[in-house]
Amino acid sequence: MSRIKITICKVLVILSACIVLVQGAAAVDLADGVKRLKLENGLTLIVKENHKAPVTSVQVWVETGSADELEKEAGITHFIEHMIFKGTPRRATGEIARAIEESGGRVNAYTSMDRTVYYVEIESSQTSKAVDVLLDAVRNSLFDPVEIEREREVILEEYRRYLDIPQRRFSRALMETAYVKHPYRRPIIGFESTIKSIKRNDILAYMARRYLPENIVIVAVGDFDSEEILRSLRDCAGTFSGWRPSQSQKHLAGGAEKDSEGHGFVSLPEEVTRVPEPEQKALRKMVMDGDVQHASLSLTWHIPPAFHTDSPALDLLAAILADGRSSRLYERLRMKERIVHTIDAGGLSTLDKGLFSVSARLDPSNLPRVLEALAEETGRIAVEPVSSQELARAKARLESDFLGEMETMSGQARTLGFFQTLYGDYTGLDRYLKDIRSLTPEDITRVASKYLKVERMSAGLMRPMDSKADIAEETLLGLFRRREAILHKSTAEVETVKKATLRNGLRVLVKEERELPLVSVTGAFLGGNRLEIGFPWGISKVTSELLTRGTKGKSASQIASFVESRGGSLSAFSGHNAMGLSATFLSRDALKGLDLLAELFIHSSFPVDELKKVKADAVAAIRAKKDNPTPQLFDLFYGTLFLRHPSGQPLTGTEETILSIKREDMLKWYSMVAEPSRFVIAVAGDVDSEEVISRLEKAFSEMKPASMNLPNVPDEPPIGDIRKAHLERPGAQTHIAVGYLAGDIMSPDDAPLALLETALSGMGGRLFVKLRDKESLAYSVTAFRRALLDVGFFGIYIACDPSKAAAAQDAIFREIKLLREEGLSEEELNGAKRYLLGNISIDTQTNSSQASRMALDELYGLGYDHLERFRERIEKTTLADIKRALGDLIKENNYIMVTAGPGGQ
Repeated sequence: MSRIKITICKVLVILSACIVLVQGAAAVDLADGVKRLKLENGLTLIVKENHKAPVTSVQVWVETGSADELEKEAGITHFIEHMIFKGTPRRATGEIARAIEESGGRVNAYTSMDRTVYYVEIESSQTSKAVDVLLDAVRNSLFDPVEIEREREVILEEYRRYLDIPQRRFSRALMETAYVKHPYRRPIIGFESTIKSIKRNDILAYMARRYLPENIVIVAVGDFDSEEILRSLRDCAGTFSGWRPSQSQKHLAGGAEKDSEGHGFVSLPEEVTRVPEPEQKALRKMVMDGDVQHASLSLTWHIPPAFHTDSPALDLLAAILADGRSSRLYERLRMKERIVHTIDAGGLSTLDKGLFSVSARLDPSNLPRVLEALAEETGRIAVEPVSSQELARAKARLESDFLGEMETMSGQARTLGFFQTLYGDYTGLDRYLKDIRSLTPEDITRVASKYLKVERMSAGLMRPMDSKADIAEETLLGLFRRREAILHKSTAEVETVKKATLRNGLRVLVKEERELPLVSVTGAFLGGNRLEIGFPWGISKVTSELLTRGTKGKSASQIASFVESRGGSLSAFSGHNAMGLSATFLSRDALKGLDLLAELFIHSSFPVDELKKVKADAVAAIRAKKDNPTPQLFDLFYGTLFLRHPSGQPLTGTEETILSIKREDMLKWYSMVAEPSRFVIAVAGDVDSEEVISRLEKAFSEMKPASMNLPNVPDEPPIGDIRKAHLERPGAQTHIAVGYLAGDIMSPDDAPLALLETALSGMGGRLFVKLRDKESLAYSVTAFRRALLDVGFFGIYIACDPSKAAAAQDAIFREIKLLREEGLSEEELNGAKRYLLGNISIDTQTNSSQASRMALDELYGLGYDHLERFRERIEKTTLADIKRALGDLIKENNYIMVTAGPGGQ
């Protein structure tokens, strides 16, 4: 299964970041409407009826994780997570994922140190199927010996991919340093030796030991009748008495007493007891070398389990230190002293002793200054109470994060599951809220002084291969012990969208959504690297970043403070076709937020000092790409596919082009693209449309027409002959992408190719089932496509062991040939339609996603309501349409192939 897309730390910080009642804010009661039922077998059901969107999220939380494993079976929890979807007596391998995806849903899972979660997100009309399929998988998996061996190869590929990324190796080394006894020190995926040694008997014994009804919580949130789904869940789960091999499972093993290796079923071991982590009494350090461009530094301290009474104060401490541009560490280290590229702080929320960490990415030469600054700032907050303003800002940030999580059914289900399994009671959320509301500046000082002690600290450094940077224990101890002296010196359903054109030609779209007091805004110009012809490549991205860095009346720090003190967010974006800003505010601040956006778009001053910072950041990001093979592969892909079109240039620019950008270039470029008639602002959320339009008419009245014409964008010629390119780089995997030129954003093939991409991708897709499940060629394989304003492309990507590269390439072209000759089956097409249509509902739940989609679709000439017409085209697409699109797409010798990895491919 694919890992959850954001780190455990971030997930748990957000989930434990609950509503804070700042003055004037309305409370949102998550527990309202929740029903909980504990079955006689000990299994817990939690459901919440929510009719905001036609979507249902069903999640099975199993209270078992990598920390519940024996040393010799490390990785078995994750192995089981992979195997759960590999067949039951009712459904063969691939049919579980296919059943969900054909119904327009998503199915996946993830393993953490404390729990394993299986989840489905689906259109609400398919809720009963989601319940049936998901519970069938968790209760009745066959653990077929043949499938175990296939999946073992997949997991080994995932493990090699894990080792290929320096940051993951660094994280693993940090955990091994911070924990000397507790199983949290082991990687969730396990070790190569344990992955290879896990047997079917081990899996069955672990399932019997840990997959017990009292360890399982089923959560469902969505557009359903709560009593009806409770009955359905009770019928499916009420008879579950604990996991034992069924007759079907025993039959697979060759009889009731032996498995495929001839071993009898093992007797159940005694319950595994987690080894407690002893109290840390001395500083620990770890230094490692990595194939990286920048150094990574992490300082960690042991903190209590997440349900401890100090956890709310520790969450606020992290927010004050490093959440947002006006936070202490970001403002000092990132903005003022410019000695880090990134800075973060957060708590690892766990059932047992957790970690509080401060992490930075930096140039090795800046390490002494960074350590000194971190010593001072963590010391300062431990002896000097934070200001009431800082505390209010942190509370507002947590409130905004929490409300954002509540916008989707899956977000609400995650939160309920998290609190139920961590606190033993989902209403622990309410207790947490009360604690947050009552915290004072003195509480923040108290937890900082209590936990951020040097003798509790583990310091880790990953440095580039050619660096001699080091963490000297004596120096670190000296910095932290003298710090006090230093311190004392100093939706889914389409709703009515109001469209208006302002007097200067600017288009405004407003969609009212009153459920939560949140408002999201996207403002977008035609821009991106498509219009960088004649300018340094990367100027669009740099310019968009500078829009947030200063106006005639506000500095960068004042802009950040304005946004963050109101619990808002502000970000710039720039891609192939467009550039602009996106923001989210609490609804009480929405009009002030719109005024700020107008000021940024019209009166940005592009300060020279901020330009230097943004350029330095851009160069650092370009260098950081060298640490990860995937972005390098796709830079090579674009450059090989597009010989004339500007999309062949990296969106980030190159080091040389970024460093060449002058303020005069930006002023000239922005004056060309900042044309009101090529500008769209979309607003979605808790607002009055007439009030918004009136406010924007006034705010944008000073925006004048552009002073230059846009450049002519050259056409991209067809691919006449096969093009190949290889990037030589060390690593445990070879990455391969094959690509074809396709139609632009207006192409009639847009819907057929979207369906083709869907049918080939996903856990139930053809490529996944054949190349990963059956042939064990790779951990990662997918199809991908993109339709740009002038041109598009379609491709297939795979990452595999270098020894399998030739076989992987052969398999890709074999599948392409079959597609060209036979197209898709009726079953594949119908499944792709259901999946694609279901995911449109899932992906458009949030205000921010709706504002972004409306703005860009309107800007590109598709119309803000393009999504509904796209739905119709999807529903009407036939097998003949797919075959025709494939015929236009795939011709002899009209493809490119790029590879990245060891050994010339």
